[in-house]
Order: sequence, then structure tokens, then C-alpha cells
Amino acid sequence: MLGNRLLAYRRREGMSQQQLADKLGVARSTVARWEKENNAPSVPEIKKISDLLGLSEQELFSEEDRVEDDTVSDLEETISDISYGVNEQRKVLEEISSKHATSSDIEKLRDTIDVSKEQLEIQREILHQKKVRNLILIILAIVIAMMVGLLLYGIAFYSDDTHGFYVDGPVIED
Repeated sequence: MLGNRLLAYRRREGMSQQQLADKLGVARSTVARWEKENNAPSVPEIKKISDLLGLSEQELFSEEDRVEDDTVSDLEETISDISYGVNEQRKVLEEISSKHATSSDIEKLRDTIDVSKEQLEIQREILHQKKVRNLILIILAIVIAMMVGLLLYGIAFYSDDTHGFYVDGPVIED
């Protein structure tokens, strides 16, 4: 609930998870956990979030205008997040090339690479879950089709149009 609202308002503002995290002073993975509702922001963080997104705390918790999962939007967000990471890496590389590299410059570059790797791993996991879900649905559809086929075959095999049900074997008369 809160996660869907946070996702919708963040996207409405055109912010990536990383951009919102930077403005809040938290890790991008923290924002991702909030949106997936694996964790919840603290009261002070909720206040900061509502201020940054230009809405009241009540709007953030409102149940109206629920957000549905939109694969295209998810992919656009992933591309945006990765682009943001690439731009951050480019800035660090330009900084390094303009002067002698320090260990903190190299750490900045490692941090942006780790964030990009984490984003790719999250997307891989989401795609894997969708593939598994689709495979389960296909198997379920096949099982249902087979059951319906067996049911229709049984009805056709055990019935006779003129005499009702067909009985195989001797009939004992009184």
C-alpha cells in the first residue's frame, strides 16, 4: 500500500530510486525495500518523503488511485536507474582523468558499479519470477485441458445416444 503510493508519486516526479535516496540521505536499496514493502520508512523519513514529493502524509497513505504493476514503466525505470548509474560513473571517470586518482575516487566508482550490479540482479530476479509464474500458468492450463478432454472422452465412451449409458458385460435378467 505505502510502497505502491511511494512508487507512483516518485515516478510522477520523474525521480529514480537513486535520486530519491540521495535526497533522503539513504541507500537506493532502502527505497527499493520501501516500495516492495519489505520495510517501512520511519516517521521522520515519511515527513521528508512527503515534503520532497510535494504531498501530505495523508496522501502518501491514501488508498485511492492504486498503482498497478506496469511492466513497461518498470523497464523504463530500470533504464533510468542504470542511466543514472552510468552518468555517475562517467562523472567519476572524468574527475579521475582530470587529476591523479585517489582511493576515494576509486571507491566512488566501485560504489556506482555495485549499485548497477544490484539493480541488474533485482531485474533478473523479477524476470525469473515472471517466467516461473508463466510456466506454472501454462502447466495449469494444460492440466485443465487434459481433465476436460478426459471428462468429455468418458462421457462419449460410456454413453449411447439411444439407450442412455452403455454397460460392458453380461446383463442379468430376472
